[in-house]
Amino acid sequence: MGLDLASPEAKQFAFTQVKQKLGGLRIYMTNTTPAMRNAIDDAEDKA
Repeated sequence: MGLDLASPEAKQFAFTQVKQKLGGLRIYMTNTTPAMRNAIDDAEDKA
């Protein structure tokens, strides 16, 4: 029993996974350069 990758549920799940990874990355990168933080913000806005 697999997930239909075209289904809204699968897309929402993938979106949630990406957001969680970006969130972890944001916390890690917050202590680095503002340019990296801006790049992550841009990526989140496009996601």
